[in-house]
Order: sequence, then structure tokens, then C-alpha cells
Amino acid sequence: MPINLVHDLLTVSLAQSASEELEKAKKTIAQSQLEDWEKPIKDLTLHRLIPLVFYSLKQHDLVAAIPETYRTGMGEAYHQNLVRNTFGIHTLAQILQAMDKKQVKPILWKGMLLADSFYPDLGTRVMGDIDFALEAEELEPATAVFQSIGFQILDEKTTEDAVYFANKTGILCDVHHRVRLFEGRDPASITIYIQPQRLNKTTFRVLEPNAMIAHLVVHLQGHRDETGIMLSWLVDIAFVLRKWGDRIQLERLQELMPQDALKALFRIVRLFEQDFREPIPNSLKEAAEKVQPLTLSELLRERRLALWNLSEPKGWVKLAACRLGLHSSKGIPYPYPTDLLLWSKDKISQLVAR
Repeated sequence: MPINLVHDLLTVSLAQSASEELEKAKKTIAQSQLEDWEKPIKDLTLHRLIPLVFYSLKQHDLVAAIPETYRTGMGEAYHQNLVRNTFGIHTLAQILQAMDKKQVKPILWKGMLLADSFYPDLGTRVMGDIDFALEAEELEPATAVFQSIGFQILDEKTTEDAVYFANKTGILCDVHHRVRLFEGRDPASITIYIQPQRLNKTTFRVLEPNAMIAHLVVHLQGHRDETGIMLSWLVDIAFVLRKWGDRIQLERLQELMPQDALKALFRIVRLFEQDFREPIPNSLKEAAEKVQPLTLSELLRERRLALWNLSEPKGWVKLAACRLGLHSSKGIPYPYPTDLLLWSKDKISQLVAR
């Protein structure tokens, strides 16, 4: 049941209206036993989906179906995330207002933007930092703004493309002054302004729909070898397409993103169509139907295996040492025997999909 229960929990989390699939999922969840939940909880935690799943179960009056062993922890994860994001969005408002006074117009993307404007509730999207992009010449005045409101540069996280800032409350800001995906493009051609749902005195400058989808897919592709694809990243894409799908244009995506990333997008939308009845944007249907969808089981395996870096010999050495009790796993869950058996099959599928 573990893989089926993950599927059912995601079905409830993505449901927009009554359906036969939703009713089946709710029935399965209500009838599940304690032993059915252990692996799904581990997987949903690895994919940063516990807050969304708990909120959705609560909306469908299914919290009582969660075994007591996990119910309190899931509820705390959601409420803690809600508090963190509420504090974060008010800090974001402070940052944007201060930047506006300096005529700095950063582009907001990913985490906080998605939590506010695309997810069903502010506490349902987990994030590690607040992401910005700005022009290289804006970095100096932006740095002055951050420092004026209590942020300091984290030198250990700074790269040639981005600077990290943190304040004493633990809020991190990832500020990109170089975005290679859109390098050479006029920022005005890839951005729009939207009104946030939870802030009245500011607007968000964000990537236009096609550029946002391109960025989200290229981002997950860039981290795939290191972390695997997290289902939360795919849910981001599903929620953006749910809201902006009618504004997606295949020709525009072909212009903005590499071909392998575009094929990855096709596999993603096919997964959501096949497993969760999410409609594919009209402009992508014909092309997407020519590729095989990602599968939920493949993604769960990939995430578990990626954390052990088994594409490198040292990953296998570490796994063996931990299994023999010679090294601490540091809380990383062990892959299942079937993960190792099906690993090569998944790699072949990825190569074929490219």
C-alpha cells in the first residue's frame, strides 16, 4: 500500500472538486492502518509535502484518519511552516518597500511567491529562503537595503552568481545578480507585476508565465543529480499551470529553455494528467503526448537514492559503512532493496526520455 497511499494523499492534496478518484482516495486513506503510513510519511517528508498534505486532509475532514503516531507531528509541521511563512512574507514586504525607495525593482521567484499566490494556503509550501533576481548594477544598493534592516552577507554561501543574506531571526534571502538562463534578455520582456494575495501595499515583480515555467523546470533539472526531483517542485509547476496554463505558449518555451528541459516538462505534465487528472495546457498537448510520463514510483526511488550519491563509488562505500554500523547515516533514510534493483531501469528511462 505505501506507493498507493502516497498517490491517494496527493490526490486529495491536488483535488479541486468532487470526483470519483477523490472519493476512492478518501476511502483508502480512511481505511489505512498504522503500518501503511510509515514509508509514505518518510517519502512525503523527503519531498517537503507534509504541510500541504496535512492541510488538505484537514480540509477534507480526514485528520482523524492519520494514525496518532504521525498526526501530531504532521499538524506541527504545518503550523510551524505557517508561522514561518507568515513572518517571512511580512519581512518580504519590509524588504520590497525599502528597495522601492532606492528604485531597486527585484524579481521575486519560487518559494514565497508560490506560497502566497499559487498555493491554497500560506503554510502549505515549504521553503528554505526568499529568492530574488536583480540587475548586476542593482546589487550594491540592494546590499545597502538589506544591511539597513538587519541582514548580513553570508560569505560561505556566496557564489559568482548570487549573494546570500540572513538576519538574526533566521530568514535567508538568495539574491541572484546573474541568471544564466535569461542572460542577455531584456528584463522587461520576461517579467510582469502581480498583486500578492496577502499584502496590500506592494506588488510583486515576477517572471511572466512562460519564463516562470522555464525557470522552475531548469532549476529542478539542475539539482536532479544531487537531490533527485522533489515532488514539491513538481507541485509548484502544477499549481502555476493551473492558474496560468492558458498563457503558456510552446513557441515561447522553446525560445526560453533547453530542449532537454522542455522534454522534462512534457514528462511532468503527462504525470499530472495521467495520475491526477490535471489538464495539460492546450499549446503543449500535441507535443507532450509523444513522450512517456514520469512515474510516481520512479520519483520516490530517485529521491531516496540521490541522497546517497550512488552515481559515485564513494556513495556506495558510505552506504555500506552505514549499514555495517561504521558510519552514521545522519538521519538519511536507507534506500529499499527494490530501489537498488530498479535503479538501472530508471537511468535507462531517463536517457531514452532525453
